[in-house]
Amino acid sequence: MVIDIGAGLCEVCAICMGRIVSCETVLNAGDKFDASISSKIAAKFGIKAGKFSCEAIKRSLNECETVHVCGRNLNTGLPSVINIPSKELIKALDDDIKQIVLVVKHILGELPSALAGDILKNGITLCGGAANTVGLKEALFEQLGCKTQAAENAELSAANGLSKYIDKKIAETSVIKETTA
Repeated sequence: MVIDIGAGLCEVCAICMGRIVSCETVLNAGDKFDASISSKIAAKFGIKAGKFSCEAIKRSLNECETVHVCGRNLNTGLPSVINIPSKELIKALDDDIKQIVLVVKHILGELPSALAGDILKNGITLCGGAANTVGLKEALFEQLGCKTQAAENAELSAANGLSKYIDKKIAETSVIKETTA
């Protein structure tokens, strides 16, 4: 099983013998994670943090105990800086992560039992820019009992896959030209 978590979409795909057996797309991915972090900061701390700040915060949540947040104070309208415990912001991602887990459970429930068993045995691979979002791997493991790992260079997986596909098509075209010449 591969879960591709990009900026706007999360695609959950069960793959067998190089073919997609089942796939669902959810409008719950990196941008939604950032929005959830922004909403939490605004609601609990009265600071409006920008989109790029929230993305940087999301990426740093598993690296530090507190996060340095710069934004606009919603009461005064003036720039403001605050340190927020990472645990507070990790909680903001709970609902988004739960939605992804529910989609994975739904797909596993529809698969033939042998394939579902293979996925539970072999694990889930996460790719895309939000693959390393804190709490995602842990939630999938807790809810499914399935090992989950992020692909190497997860944020480049789609680009690397496209590059390999193009190289393969070019090689096939070259072979066809050579055999027909």
